[in-house]
Amino acid sequence: MYISYGVACAFFLAGLLRWPQHTVAVVVLVLIGTAASIMIQGRSELSIALLLAGPLLGSRFSIGALTLDNWISAAGIAVGVTVLPNYTTDKTRRRLALVPGALVLAIGISGLASGWLPYAALVRYAGLAMLALLVAGAVTSGFEARVLRILHSLLGIGAVSVLLQPVLQGLLPPYVDPDSGLVRYGGLFGHPNFAAAALAIATLNVLGRRIGNRHPGLVILLFGSAILVTVSVGATLTLLGAAAVLVSRRGSRYRGAFVLVGAVIAFTGAGVAQRLAALRSPSQQNSVDWRFERWKQALSISEQDRMFGLGWEGLQERLGGPAHSAYVALLVEVGVVGLVLVLGAVAYATAGSGLSVSGAAIMGFVLVTSLTDPILFYPATMASWLVVMVLGTRQTGSGEPESRFKNRERVRGERVRAVR
Repeated sequence: MYISYGVACAFFLAGLLRWPQHTVAVVVLVLIGTAASIMIQGRSELSIALLLAGPLLGSRFSIGALTLDNWISAAGIAVGVTVLPNYTTDKTRRRLALVPGALVLAIGISGLASGWLPYAALVRYAGLAMLALLVAGAVTSGFEARVLRILHSLLGIGAVSVLLQPVLQGLLPPYVDPDSGLVRYGGLFGHPNFAAAALAIATLNVLGRRIGNRHPGLVILLFGSAILVTVSVGATLTLLGAAAVLVSRRGSRYRGAFVLVGAVIAFTGAGVAQRLAALRSPSQQNSVDWRFERWKQALSISEQDRMFGLGWEGLQERLGGPAHSAYVALLVEVGVVGLVLVLGAVAYATAGSGLSVSGAAIMGFVLVTSLTDPILFYPATMASWLVVMVLGTRQTGSGEPESRFKNRERVRGERVRAVR
């Protein structure tokens, strides 16, 4: 606990001394430090908190040539390095660390081929790989619950920032759609689509898990309200589809929360309708037709560098903006080699995890929304889905996949046989 208080004080002092002109950055550091002082027990949880806090809440603030999330992630890696040598992780669970690890390898190969290594991106995804490894060592239900509490607390800070952004636009400028002019809110997450996706992943996890969730109705209300305020149509519609599957199994626990979220829909419905109209209109920059045209432009740029790609974030410079698809971005920036590495790692890690219904819903959400946004590998969303997927994978010790649902059925069968 003394370590936690020390971290809180260090964040507070660093914020005041280094960035006195960045009020919001100081507030973020204080909130992270306060959460750390309350929840963290030991170096492994400290490292997990830092590796989550960076990508979730620090990407908006530039500190020199890097962003705040790079500095926080580097600190998390430094602490994690002292823990991993004597750390026990489950063989099946740690497979998911292969996904950010494959991304590090793909970015490195592409960087060497193009003559430029993006060190900030390498540090960022190395931190996410270490995050997955550390969470894979959550061998007790108490540790799992604390990790989940850390994730929900940090996402809660982000959700509150989304809800308050309309009245704090002077401190935290909103996102404005370049063509439609619609003002949207992503809070500390950055882009509204990424805010919605990160919160949606955690919401699906709450709907699908029986253990480790405190006050699930409150979490659904907070996260669901923030998702609606982002006016992210793709994430919202995909979330509703995935949630319908989970709620059909255990919906009675969450009726109150859904009623309250429905009240929020009444206040945000106009924005959602405006966004839907923009998607249907070919003249709008964010329309479906425009996205197809964007993908064609991106693919035509990479024709000469198809094997190893343009290099990480190289498309942003040549196209004047993102590709609006995780798969197109991977193909163009890290090439065929990188795309095969990353998608192969995703397939191997998830297929070997013995997905439960909730795990399949979460991974399905990530893969579907990645068609139009880089949800698969954007740091905030990747941190969210890595943690909930690792925690949702049943420990086996032998490396054989077994989902939580299958394990519950096995335990129930053993009890019945014991009674007989």
